[in-house]
Amino acid sequence: MNNQYCKIFVILILLCLIFPTSAQPKLSRTKVDQNISMKIPEGFLPMSQADLVNRYNAYRKPLAMYTSDDRQIDLGINENSSPWAGEDLEILRDFYRANISNLFTEVNFINDEITMIADRRFAVFEFTSKVSDEDQTFGGMKSAISKYNYIMYTIRDNKVLLFNFSAPLRAKEAWQESAKEMMESVRVK
Repeated sequence: MNNQYCKIFVILILLCLIFPTSAQPKLSRTKVDQNISMKIPEGFLPMSQADLVNRYNAYRKPLAMYTSDDRQIDLGINENSSPWAGEDLEILRDFYRANISNLFTEVNFINDEITMIADRRFAVFEFTSKVSDEDQTFGGMKSAISKYNYIMYTIRDNKVLLFNFSAPLRAKEAWQESAKEMMESVRVK
């Protein structure tokens, strides 16, 4: 009988390893700068300068970049210096929707809207994306990178603020609810 309980115990442990629970990560409010705060996962770390240089090719340093401990999931906050008037959010949304569509080989929009969060209007894009290696430079085999993305834009002081969450597509189900909660927690003064 003891042997039977041991077998059941081992099977239960294996099931937990094979089918982990989909518990959402714990989020805590973080001050990005003196005017921006939002909830981020407690395990996320500020991205190092080396990671920024190696993973993102940008001429402007973001306001903040956070990453998971395995460097697979990123959350970034950036400010664009190009001038936009506050009433031009609809034009901004159309511009960035077209830009997103051109950046990837394939884009499937889950959400594309303008919404109010804490008395501020945001253009929201939630989508899955795929970038294919058309030149087959990776060992002669065609490869692709698929991601789950949640991006929001707002206008503050005639500048565009960008909030960007990205994860591997395989992690979409585990992170979709948390990504929405993070983005809905954004507060901009």
